[in-house]
Amino acid sequence: MKRLAAFLLLAATLTAFPQTGPLTDSQKAGHLLDRFAYGPRPGDVERVERSGLNTWLEAQLRPDSLPEHVGGDPPVDPKSRPGRDFLIRRKLLRDVESDRQLQELMVDFWFNHFNVSSNKVKAYQVYRYERDVIRPHCLGHFRELLGAVAHSPAMLEYLDNARSRKATVDKNGNRVPGINENYARELMELHTLGVNGGYTQHDIEELARVLTGWTTKNDGDERVFTFDAHRHDQDPKQILDVSIPAGGGEDEGEHMLDVLAEHPSTAHFIASKLCRFFLRDDPPAAAVDRVAMTFRQNRGDIKAMIRTIFQSPELWSPAAYRSKLKSPLFLVVSALRTLSATIRNPRELAETTTRMGMPLYQCEPPTGFPEREDAWLSAGNLLARLNFCTDLAQNKVNGTQVRLEPLLTYVAGPNRDRSAMYQTTNSLLHLLVDGPVSNQTVLSLQTAVQDPNIDYPHLIGLILGPPSSSAAKGC
Repeated sequence: MKRLAAFLLLAATLTAFPQTGPLTDSQKAGHLLDRFAYGPRPGDVERVERSGLNTWLEAQLRPDSLPEHVGGDPPVDPKSRPGRDFLIRRKLLRDVESDRQLQELMVDFWFNHFNVSSNKVKAYQVYRYERDVIRPHCLGHFRELLGAVAHSPAMLEYLDNARSRKATVDKNGNRVPGINENYARELMELHTLGVNGGYTQHDIEELARVLTGWTTKNDGDERVFTFDAHRHDQDPKQILDVSIPAGGGEDEGEHMLDVLAEHPSTAHFIASKLCRFFLRDDPPAAAVDRVAMTFRQNRGDIKAMIRTIFQSPELWSPAAYRSKLKSPLFLVVSALRTLSATIRNPRELAETTTRMGMPLYQCEPPTGFPEREDAWLSAGNLLARLNFCTDLAQNKVNGTQVRLEPLLTYVAGPNRDRSAMYQTTNSLLHLLVDGPVSNQTVLSLQTAVQDPNIDYPHLIGLILGPPSSSAAKGC
């Protein structure tokens, strides 16, 4: 109980001072890596400082020009279907080890935006959905990504459009409804226009009629997209003041994807989500408007929108620095990168994110995982963060190993003992928090190190775990 009380006390008191002056070059580099990557590895901040922020970003926007460096990335046997464990292993290895950090971040962003769940769709379909739909388009154009999702067997089956068909008449002359509105509703509400995007229930019903016949079929061992004209409602339709004449077939759906992708509400909705992701939970209206304008002027070019966010003064304001709590996945990956971890078996890491409320690939609602930080701020979640970081720093996470010796030698010298721990606290704070911290923070940690049961790995875990640390709150 004393350990629990100490953890909760540190979680409540370990807070950073608000940044009052302009960010230093080092802070800008760290801030860039905390927003456009899964946090820095040792030496990354200095490398970005030397190369320049813009140079680093432009290289990240061309991921094919960068090596992957994912040494443990498991190969895929073309004769077998990857299961959920494979999905999780591949994701964590890429997020932690890949040099293509912005690409991995955007894969996570768009997968969550166009969420499907392995609890409803087979894991091998989710694997192909991420590999063939999300990843190739995550830095491309929104309309191409939207179209790839709309043709994906995983999405069509997850939101039940694969079984949607026009109404029929049974042998007794009774009308038998067959249209399923799930995908049409989420296509408007979650994927494009947003909940306040100006559509009505009638628009949803009409869009569902447009999408009848967009289904799946077997092709060998795989499910693939097909358009079944016999299932399609051929009658005329009216959606968002757009008249669709009878008999358009599959082209009706393609036309409506164009309409939705080019709608001003879609530009604003996508801009809002990107600004919430990169800036803060309640992004400034001026920043959202600029990104929305970039969307409209560049026909949904995702790279152009990211550049606009990068150039936003709001991103580099003192108020934005270390102002965003990381999701459980972001926390775990950031801590692994901070401590140069080697992953042999990611199962326990996945169980960690599950305990924090984020079971990877298993979010059942089409809304995806929460976007706002207050969803991750329960007492149980904070305790799980602290426990994970202290266990990780002490090499108690099964299947994962960290190397603290280079870090400790650097800050405390080769012949360190407990007497040096008190003086070392400030050095560890500087390296691991990388930002201004309050006197209360320092006092809390210096009080903690007087406990004879706390060693250096434990101390590092306490610094990494609370919300203000570089691993937990630096994005």
